[in-house]
Amino acid sequence: MRFSQDQRPYSKAFRGFFSGPDRPHGWQKGEDGLETTPEVPQMEKRRSNLLAPEQGIDVRFKDILKLFGFYILLSAIAYLLYPKSLPENNAMLLEPLMSSLFLWAYRHYGYWPSFADFGLTKETFRGSLKAGALWGVAAQVASTVVGLVLPLILGPWAEWARISPEVPLYFWGWASFFLRVVIFAPIIEEIIFRGIIFGTTRHKYGRRWALVITTLFFTLLHGINPVQFVQILIPAIAFVLLYERDRNNLAAPVIAHACFNLISTLLSLAESFL
Repeated sequence: MRFSQDQRPYSKAFRGFFSGPDRPHGWQKGEDGLETTPEVPQMEKRRSNLLAPEQGIDVRFKDILKLFGFYILLSAIAYLLYPKSLPENNAMLLEPLMSSLFLWAYRHYGYWPSFADFGLTKETFRGSLKAGALWGVAAQVASTVVGLVLPLILGPWAEWARISPEVPLYFWGWASFFLRVVIFAPIIEEIIFRGIIFGTTRHKYGRRWALVITTLFFTLLHGINPVQFVQILIPAIAFVLLYERDRNNLAAPVIAHACFNLISTLLSLAESFL
């Protein structure tokens, strides 16, 4: 059979990286001499076969690690390519480019559910704008209150392992920081954590364990300082509940995540001028 776009194998660089090991690869010669691919069952030709109706998606954890590892790799490359002659505070300069590459690779080469499968369409974004914004603002308010009250309770322990992010310098530094934190991070992190990790653990272990595993993993990646841990734990739980509330629609959590990060960015910007 002639080689079609939907059946094309991955390039050598991505072969076996995004896809499960059972996905067929390799070329064969047809009777007409044209290069062809092996015949595969219809379910294996679509990425959405990973979707388990009403339960999430069914993915092996090693494949999740591959996807997450690819994201970390691109972030590391962005940091290494950043010119050392420029201010260290603006090290996120190339992060938007790498984030775009990740989303392009996910969509173009991915074995995973499509953006539409996760509800990431213009229609769902418009319909989820109000709910997502409200949840994001509420999570930010609760997180800010915790950030003010918890240090009074913990005392010196409040400063243990605290991560103090560097404030960007100049307009171009803030622009790249904004694109990375407010635009790309919510989309990528919601796809990985709420869409894939939560969807998979919910399918395998149930909602309660999925909530615990996803929120702890997401929170620990943002730091282990006790105050910051609780501050991130609040939106992590809120985004999962919102995802469940909207029946596996990631548009609302993405908007909530973006609003949460937007407020944090504006607070950091205001603090830099004080």
